[in-house]
Amino acid sequence: MRNILLGIILFVSILIALIKLHFEYYHFIIPILLIITLWRFEVYKRQNGARKKLAYGLILLNIAIITISDSFIYKQLNSENYFWSEKKLSVSHFKGTPENDVEQTAIVFPSMIGKISRVFNYPTAVMFTADRNQESWIKKDLFSSSEEDKAILEHLINHEKRHLDLTEVYLRIAMDSINKLTFPSYDSKLEIISHYFQVSDSINDVFDNETGHGVNRKNAKKWDDYLDSKLGVK
Repeated sequence: MRNILLGIILFVSILIALIKLHFEYYHFIIPILLIITLWRFEVYKRQNGARKKLAYGLILLNIAIITISDSFIYKQLNSENYFWSEKKLSVSHFKGTPENDVEQTAIVFPSMIGKISRVFNYPTAVMFTADRNQESWIKKDLFSSSEEDKAILEHLINHEKRHLDLTEVYLRIAMDSINKLTFPSYDSKLEIISHYFQVSDSINDVFDNETGHGVNRKNAKKWDDYLDSKLGVK
């Protein structure tokens, strides 16, 4: 009977580790229950032996499952994306091929990506502001090595970063709205995130219009101050 129990726990531990990678159906309570069961029926009642060592190994596995963050796992599995941070962008961020038939000098693709739990897990979702920087591009050949051109290029890159900052502001609003709900459904969480992404997309257009795609330095400074305040960036 004990061998069957240990075999079931081994199978469930491996299964829950695989489920955690996809997040949606993972729940942290399961590995906790497995740890309690292993300690109660295997470690606590056995002084030594191979089964006790296996039980310890499974306990460590389940502790790892609990402690490795879902955000870290998602980022590792989707490392082709750029994930928002407070750090400035550089020319190397833009890996796409410039579209010479459009007026823009640079472009990024702000998005909200991640996973939403379907089983009332905590966290209820792992969401990120991201950029498909394999497709984002900048016409860096338009700029010389002069100090004036370097300053213009730096300002342009900052303008593109601000598009990502704007999306991050609305992602935080979306997550705050979700966290205020009691046992929100998958559809309600998805609806909130979709709504605020649409809002952020519209505000990004307003941002471009008011700053003239970064040319209007006075209005750009107002947006810089506003975004720094919202994001808590000094």
